[in-house]
Amino acid sequence: MSTSRHIFLQIDTDSIIAIAESLQLTDYSFGDIRCEEVLEHTLIYNQGGMALGNAVEDFATIVEEGDLITVTILPLKLFSNHMLTFVEFVPEPHPYAVLEVQDPKSKVSFDVNVARVVQECSVKFNLKILLRKIKGDAVTEIPLCIDPVLRVRQGRG
Repeated sequence: MSTSRHIFLQIDTDSIIAIAESLQLTDYSFGDIRCEEVLEHTLIYNQGGMALGNAVEDFATIVEEGDLITVTILPLKLFSNHMLTFVEFVPEPHPYAVLEVQDPKSKVSFDVNVARVVQECSVKFNLKILLRKIKGDAVTEIPLCIDPVLRVRQGRG
């Protein structure tokens, strides 16, 4: 029996923009801001946790074959001139788990289907994100990367 889970990433875009501006670059690329710095300014919530304000401390989510995981991203301040969208979901190849990923490009939410699990395991992946800061007619694009771990297991219990 499959289940669905929702994971929310809430990013403090003001802090990330301050880090980017301290680099004094005119053009940004992935890796300019380290993944660890992005994670320091990211709150991760599981299903129901966001309403209660309880962020999880470990992004490892145990799922099983057939599960559907929906990942949604949003800025800490909902009404701002900052916009976040996913660019890419990049799982590392793994012999024990097969993930089917909906193309996340330019979306605030996308689905990952756990198609097959042979053995309990952790699947590492990167989330590539684009932060857009809009000020008047000027748009600054700052590519970001988050590299949490998704754990999958076979069977229940």
